[in-house]
Parts: sequence; C-alpha cells; structure tokens
Amino acid sequence: MSPLQSAREVARFRGLKIGPAPRCCLDSHSRIAYWRHIAAAGVLCAAIVSAPALTIWNPSVRTNAYIAMLQCFVVFTMLPELSREVRSALDGSLAFRVIVIGFLICTTGWLAQGISVGDIDRTLFYAIQPMFVLAAKAWFYRTDSNNLHRIYYFKLWATVGAIAYLFIMLWLAAVPDLDWRQAKWLPIYRNIRHLDYDLAIVALLGTACWMARPLKRQHLNWGLFVLLGYVSVWSAGRGQILTFICFLVVYVALIRSRQMRWTLLRPSAAFMLGSALFCMLNPEMALWILGRSSTGSVDEISSGRVTIWIRALETVLAANWQGIVLGLGPDAFMRHAIAPGLVQPHNVIVQIVLEFGLFGLAIVGLLVVDLAKRCRQMLVDSNASVLVTGAVSALLALLFYSMIDGVFYHASPFLASMLLIAFILSRDQRTEARARS
Repeated sequence: MSPLQSAREVARFRGLKIGPAPRCCLDSHSRIAYWRHIAAAGVLCAAIVSAPALTIWNPSVRTNAYIAMLQCFVVFTMLPELSREVRSALDGSLAFRVIVIGFLICTTGWLAQGISVGDIDRTLFYAIQPMFVLAAKAWFYRTDSNNLHRIYYFKLWATVGAIAYLFIMLWLAAVPDLDWRQAKWLPIYRNIRHLDYDLAIVALLGTACWMARPLKRQHLNWGLFVLLGYVSVWSAGRGQILTFICFLVVYVALIRSRQMRWTLLRPSAAFMLGSALFCMLNPEMALWILGRSSTGSVDEISSGRVTIWIRALETVLAANWQGIVLGLGPDAFMRHAIAPGLVQPHNVIVQIVLEFGLFGLAIVGLLVVDLAKRCRQMLVDSNASVLVTGAVSALLALLFYSMIDGVFYHASPFLASMLLIAFILSRDQRTEARARS
C-alpha cells in the first residue's frame, strides 16, 4: 500500500472519517498518520473550546497568544502534509508567494522603524496563519466534509457553555434582570461584543449544517435558532444580526436549488421568533436598542467607531513614509494608545493599513481576489454542495462583519475564519483532483 493510499484509508476512520480498514491492517506509516490526524483534531477542538474560556482569566491580547500557540501545535502535528502543501503553494500559487515575501518586507520595515516585533505577541499570531491554513487544508482534504459539522458542534457547545456561565455568574452577582448593561464586569468575554462574535459563527455554521442535513435534529435546530435570536437581541448585537441577514442574502443568491431556498426559511423564521420573543418580554430594552440604532449622529449610532477610524488613519498619516507604506507593526492601535481601553479599531481595512500600511493592504486585496476567484470557479463549475456554498457565504458574511467590528482581531472568530478558508481550499483541491482524474 502506497503512502497516499494509506493516508486515504486512514482518512475514513470512524471519528474523523479518516479509513475503513482497521488499524491492525495499516502499516507503520499509516498508523503514524492516523495518530497525527487524531492529535491535530484534538488540538483544533481544544482551541475552539478554550477560546471563550480563556477570556475568564485573560484579556483578548493574551487569549490571542494562547490560541496562536495551539495553532503552532497543529502546524507541527501536520508537518509532513504541510511540507507538501508549502511546496505546492510555492510552485503554483502566486498569492502564497506574495504573502510570504510581503510579510518579510513588512517585518523588515518594522525593524527599520525600531519596532521590536519579537516582543509583540501578535507577531507570532500573524506569522503562523499561512502555515496554519495550509495545515488545516491538508487535514480537511484527507477527511470528509463531516468534519466541518464536528467543528461546528464543538463551537456550538463551547458557546452554549460560555452563555450558561455568563448567565449563572450574572445571577450570582445579583445583576437585576441579568441585564449586562448593569454589570460592572463580565465574567467571560469581558465585552458583550465578543459574545456576539461567537453567536455569529454559530448562526452561520449552524445554518449551513442545517441546510446540509435538513431532516436531522429538526427540533434541536429550531430550539437553537430561537435561542440565538433571543440572546442576540439581549446582547444588542446589531452587527451580528446584520451579518446574519447578509449571510442569508448571499446564501439565497448562491443556492441553485429552489427547494433549498425554501428550507433556508427555517433558521430565518426560528431566529426571528427568538428575537420577537425577547422584544415582547423586554419591551424597554427593545426600545433602547431601537433608539440606539436610529437616533443621533452616525458616530453615535456606530458607538464611536467613526471617530476611532479617523484617529487611526491620522496616526498612520502622521508617521514617516515607512509607516505609511509598510505600517506601524502588530498591535499598533494599542501601542499608540489611539483609543485608551481599546485594542483594535473595529474595522479590518483600518487595522491592516495601521499595521501593514498601504503595501499590506494591497497584498490582502490580492489574497481576497484570489480566494474569490477560487470560490467562484468551484461554485460555478463543480455544482458545489450546499455545505460548501454555506461555507463560502459564511466567509463573505464574516468579511462584511469585519468592516464594522473586530472579527479579524479576536482569536475566536479569527480561528473560525481561518478554518473556513482551509475548508473551502480543501474542497477546491478535491474539485481539481477530480477534474484531472
């Protein structure tokens, strides 16, 4: 049995769908691959579950650092597959070559400005992402699409557990009506907006998984989305709700089956039911949310985001030419104290310009265009599955979300976004392999 055949056999085993053949029938190389894939799956699940839990003891900056360490472990575990992925990407992907060279150029520019990038935790967080995406792509490629379902379930139970912990601790602290606005501190997430990130991920992945298996767990899915709608309004998650609406619109546009479009009404209706239920039970808070979203200046409606963006861009323009072109380095927003008490500008474009400069913004734009072409080709030419279409729609919705909040800064939504990219790339690779065979 060749190593490739062995890997495919390993790739179908029960928990990860990695070989119908029992382990006793595999050679030593296959058994090692088997356990490496198990270890990678375990670390991925640990990262997903621990991302919200770590916020109980750590601020978001330290949480990001811990998740980056777990990502490094996944990269190390998948090293044999990763080496092949890197060679393939260097040979066949202009976008990958550009991002590697571009990061080195930006790093050189930061050092030339006297920025001690080695002392900044976020440097590792950024540096590990290309390798992590390729490692996760290799892991997804050697498994079936059910593993996206499993990742979703881990994310679901991690979020449900975090919400339960939040409500219990607010109740023990005697917060009136469990109203987060009357709490001096949050026992988990630290900021209610960080809960919204996880609510968004669960809603997007949950919808995709429900669509892929429309007849399974109907009652649980309905209950889940009623709960999501209720908690989303309770947390005043305007950005998260807009993101879910954006996701539904994109999903409807990409789905080819009329029957599936009708099926999409189920999560939408359940979410709306939960939202309406909260508004009926808590009319005063519903009116407060409505007033907050419709009165005052644009800056007031956006919770001061416009002012934050202007200050961040002014900081870049006030720097030397190196800062404008190559950025001010990782965590520049916090290091320059642009908005004391905040660690990121709540806008991915502003964050990229601030940290990587105009050069970095051009590189990220190239990556987005390359990924968009791959997604379009896969959706048009291969009659992509409902789950793959949902993953593409979720990624586009998260890109929209990142324009108004810190989705691509905080560890939990950033990790989910990288896993979605890896899953999409793995399905694209499978499509190319089928076309060649």
